Order: sequence, then C-alpha cells, then structure tokens
Amino acid sequence: SIFQGALMVRLHAACMIVAWLLLLNLGSFFARYLKRPPNEAYVWYAYHMWAQVAGSVLAVVGFACVFLHLASNGEEHFEGKHQGLGGVLLFVMLFQPVLGWMAHRSYVKYGISPSRWHVAHWWLGRALALLAALTIGMGIDMFFHHIIHDGADRVRPFFWASYLALLAAAGGTVCFLEGNRVGKEGAEAAAREQLKAAGEEMADLAAGAAPAAHAAPPPASRAWLNWWVVGAYAVVAVTCVTPMLY
Repeated sequence: SIFQGALMVRLHAACMIVAWLLLLNLGSFFARYLKRPPNEAYVWYAYHMWAQVAGSVLAVVGFACVFLHLASNGEEHFEGKHQGLGGVLLFVMLFQPVLGWMAHRSYVKYGISPSRWHVAHWWLGRALALLAALTIGMGIDMFFHHIIHDGADRVRPFFWASYLALLAAAGGTVCFLEGNRVGKEGAEAAAREQLKAAGEEMADLAAGAAPAAHAAPPPASRAWLNWWVVGAYAVVAVTCVTPMLY
C-alpha cells in the first residue's frame, strides 16, 4: 500500500515544513508589521488571513499523511515526544482561526482593539511558532534515524544548516521589523503631538495670542521597508526550505 511506504512520511515532512516555516510565519509578519492605516488598512488582513488559512490546511494535510502511514503499519500515533508535541500543536492551532475571527468581529462591530480576543490570538500564535520550531527540530532528527538511510551522513549537515539558517533569518527579520515598528510608532506619536500643538496654536491665534514656534516635523515612516524585508525573508525561506524537501 502507498500509505505504508516512506513517501507518506516525506509528504508529512514537506507539508509541515512549508506550512510552519514559510506560510504561517509570513502570515504573522503581514499582521504585525504591514499595517498602514488609514490607507491600505485592510490589505494586511487579506494577506494574513489567506497565508494562515493555506498554512493551516497544509498542516492538516501533513498530519493526515503521517496518520494514514502509522495506521496502515499498525503503529502507535503519539508514542514519542515529536508525535505528542505535534498533536498538541495541531489541536491548539485549530483555535487560532476562531480567535482571529472573534478579534476581527470585536473590532468591526464594536470598535474594540485590542480586545481580549486580540491578545489571546497574538500570544497563542507566538507560542505556536516557538513550539513548531522545537517540534520540527525533533522531526528532522527522527527523519534521519528512520527514513533516510543511504547517504544520511552526507545529507544531514546540509539539512540542519538549512533549518538553522531559516531560524536565523526568521529571528533577524523579527528583530529588524520590531525596531522599525518602534520607529514607526514614535513617528505616529510625534505626528499626533504635532497635530495637537497645531490645534492649540490655532486656538491661541483666534484668542489673539502670539504664534508659537513650529516643532520639527516627525520622522517619516519606513513602512515601505517592511515589505522589502518580508519579501527578502520569503526568498531566504524558500531557498532554505527547498533542499529540505529532498
């Protein structure tokens, strides 16, 4: 049976790698770093939603592949750490779309942001990303012990190098974008203060007071740079993921 062979395990690994290391990461980046209200206020939401939906569906397909493989061979499904963590990961992941929808609904219907749904959605997503990195690392080790036999010693270092390079790229991207996000928030705060000062100055002028000195303009937002950085991460991720699908 095709389900009993190693092909199903390879498909499982490929689906999980693409889902968790590429699509779901990109979806998270879209949500946190590519918001540009009031212009393009919902562009990020469409990208985020479809990347997360695609990643979630692919993760379910990957789980189904290995589930059918183990069932066809009469093996236990959750006897190891990788299997147990993977099961928890997939189960908890299924709550994320519900939390995301409730967060979106609370914003659209009641104008609440962030709501308790937003906070739960954010922190659960971060926890899942870290757990996925650990689970995939365990899966790589199992893959070479049970699936790859011929040339395993030759391929293993290259495989791990690709995985670690991808994790480093993700970490570096987050660090850079967080720094740029802080700068953007500072620029927006400065713009709000400038508008407030301008309103107060107009009120003073109407009352006959002397005009106040103008404050320096706020620094320009570098939101465009976030798109380039996320795009660069996508290129690096595809480059690293491709040899891992061997």
